[in-house]
Amino acid sequence: MSDEDLTQYLEASGLLTVSSAHDAGGIEKALRALVAAARPLSPVSRALLIEAAARHLSTVGIKRATRIVDAAFAAVPEPSPSSTLFPVVEPAHEPVNGAELIVDIIDWCEQFLSLPRWGAIKLAFWIVFTHVWDAFDSSPLLAITSATAESGKTRVIDFVGYLAVKPWRTTAATTASVFRQIDAEQPTVLFDEFDNVDLATRKELIAVLNVGHSRDGAFVSRCVGDNYEPTLFNVYSPKLVAGIGQFLPETTWSRCIIIEMQPKPNDVSIRRLIRREVEPTFRELRSRIARWAIDNVSALRDSTPSIPDGIGDRLADSYGPLFAIADTMGGVWGGKVRQAAQESIDGNFSEVGKERQLLIHVREVFALLGFDRLPTIDLLAALNGNAEWPWKYRGKDGLTAYDFSRLLKPFRVGRPKSLYIKGQPYAHGKEYAKGYYLKQFQPAFASYLRNVPIGGGDDVSSDDTQSFEQPHDITDITVISPPHPDVHDVGDE
Repeated sequence: MSDEDLTQYLEASGLLTVSSAHDAGGIEKALRALVAAARPLSPVSRALLIEAAARHLSTVGIKRATRIVDAAFAAVPEPSPSSTLFPVVEPAHEPVNGAELIVDIIDWCEQFLSLPRWGAIKLAFWIVFTHVWDAFDSSPLLAITSATAESGKTRVIDFVGYLAVKPWRTTAATTASVFRQIDAEQPTVLFDEFDNVDLATRKELIAVLNVGHSRDGAFVSRCVGDNYEPTLFNVYSPKLVAGIGQFLPETTWSRCIIIEMQPKPNDVSIRRLIRREVEPTFRELRSRIARWAIDNVSALRDSTPSIPDGIGDRLADSYGPLFAIADTMGGVWGGKVRQAAQESIDGNFSEVGKERQLLIHVREVFALLGFDRLPTIDLLAALNGNAEWPWKYRGKDGLTAYDFSRLLKPFRVGRPKSLYIKGQPYAHGKEYAKGYYLKQFQPAFASYLRNVPIGGGDDVSSDDTQSFEQPHDITDITVISPPHPDVHDVGDE
């Protein structure tokens, strides 16, 4: 590593801006950034960087500078035997234009992979994230899923393995080996065929995935040694998980950026991923990503990206790092990544959560029909009647009244009421029916859907309804009351 390279590392970390021994906060922040940038380096390059950092701190009057830098770099473990698994990435010598870099990564994604809409953008930015993950307090889990086998999931993992930092691929590792490897090496973990992991191991690995999403809570505790000494293992690092179907619980899906793969159409042609042919190009691309990461990690650490409407806190934690990377790269990418996030959430059942998705669709039904109350049977008919929604596929009978009430319980909607419905189009000769008032849902709409526009992403249609001009706010819904407004709720179930 040349003197110029060392200076670039020190400058990118912010260490060269430290000019006083009294700036303890600035020193700690700069050393943390330097430690993160040094993770992919060889032992020799890391030693040279440590020496250069200590030398600079000494010149600004900091006593015991070597001891301070050594303490900071103690967080970077000495190479273990498993370190030979990870290629040493030497950063490019020249600064890298971020907008040009991401275009190249996306282009390679599209050449070798058959991805869904927005898939190349999500994958490309997540790959860059693996090089700057330590700049953020959350680490989004990238989930590669499909309905069937042979949809390209393993090929995605192969591709990511060429470009991500310290890729560690596993299909049958034990939970103990996983959290020990993460604690020791901070690799990019690539879980393949997660749906085939036995149930007991899968539950333990899911716990690692969940706690590893946030830096502050990314620890698992185990008793170690003959004395069973309680020991904390840090499991904070980038992770990718691939499998068939809904192979994760809802609590884990909410931490994911999801790419849903499909079998490659016959009329789509992609290149074969042959190592001897692609390695030289991918090696150069890895070096460019590493250089961009070094030059921008400090700015990313200080970034506070804007979060689009409709994205909740958990998903904001997942997509936030990608927004920050896109904003730093400049150009159109900040808008494109946010659009990818919003459209994916609108169309992806897993990324929203089934309870909140049901609440969204209930609001759509009330807005469409325009009544201030609806019998349960009619609500279910509208929900199950839309082929674009997931409810008709919940068992042979679709969404049932029991499931409907259970899924809505967290929103405190209350139990169904006895509704007066005489004279209404849906009365079918009845005067009363069990169902729900619109007003029962309105507090939940206001609290949980305040940033979700009506009609935002889902095409509301069924055989029993007609198209309508969708209002922009729940207060704009025109409701039709029963012919006898003096007759109200006559009791709970």
